[in-house]
Amino acid sequence: MNIEWEPMFHLPKWSLNIKDFKKKKEQLTDLLGEYPEKPNPFGNFLTNRAACEDDGGRMLIEHFILILEEELKEIAKAVQKNVAVTSVWSASYPKNTYHPVHNHGSVGLSGIIYLDYEPKHPQTIFVCPWNNWITDETLLSPPKVEEGQLVLVPSMLLHYTEPNLLSKPKRIVGFDVKLS
Repeated sequence: MNIEWEPMFHLPKWSLNIKDFKKKKEQLTDLLGEYPEKPNPFGNFLTNRAACEDDGGRMLIEHFILILEEELKEIAKAVQKNVAVTSVWSASYPKNTYHPVHNHGSVGLSGIIYLDYEPKHPQTIFVCPWNNWITDETLLSPPKVEEGQLVLVPSMLLHYTEPNLLSKPKRIVGFDVKLS
């Protein structure tokens, strides 16, 4: 008797180190300076997401695309689709703040750029959409990241962060893309 095994589903994650990160970090920081972060009503962290989705969001997206043009081309090549950035924002996590579990909708991809990140900062933890089929445990994936890294996952993937226990704030840039 011959039993064949093959996975039925696959959940991708892409990551890349941003080229010339020091320069691009400065450009992103300057760009996002026009959109002050405020306390989020649904969690205890700071973000400018609401402000970035107002009328000024289009200008922010256009500048973001110019800064990360090379990386966005690499992403398009990796996913073998055209990518269109639909939103950009930043979030900061001062000491004892965290981001509760959430996702970014049911279609497309969502990216995280680790703008200010120390090795001891809390990682983003991704939640598998299905449980372990033997133990029924929730499957979690906290990928190792470093400052200057970009991580991209399906938007529907639940994720969160644990509280930042460091005095230095952690700061990320988030963005969503549609594929065509």
